[in-house]
Amino acid sequence: MTVAYATAEEYTTFADVAADADVDRLLERASELIDDTVRATFTISSSTSLPTDTTIAAAMRDATCAQVEYWVTEVGEEHDIAGMGNRQVSIGHLSMDHLPPVVAPRARRFLSVAGLLNPVPVSGNLSTNSDLAVTS
Repeated sequence: MTVAYATAEEYTTFADVAADADVDRLLERASELIDDTVRATFTISSSTSLPTDTTIAAAMRDATCAQVEYWVTEVGEEHDIAGMGNRQVSIGHLSMDHLPPVVAPRARRFLSVAGLLNPVPVSGNLSTNSDLAVTS
């Protein structure tokens, strides 16, 4: 099970709005989507299941908050659930070339700047580390 990379308080600060009662669930769902998007290897704590590197932890937190903000203010969580991102839709004579992406553009930027969208080779002996190395 995915651990939320951000708390309700962090989301409130990030988005500068009061959090909905449902924000904890949205943060967990957004964290699942961020996990699916990240391609780089990073180390997580065996006790918290959160990234041990503070730069990576901040990028994951901010990307998660940006994803929830995108759902709340732009497209709705249903956009991800229905898998509607980047698709062409036609209804009668109305045609839309592209629906909004599933991953929020701002979330993708946070991940990109942190180098989390491209795989990075792992070096060293991870089996001797008390923390776990994971790829998402």
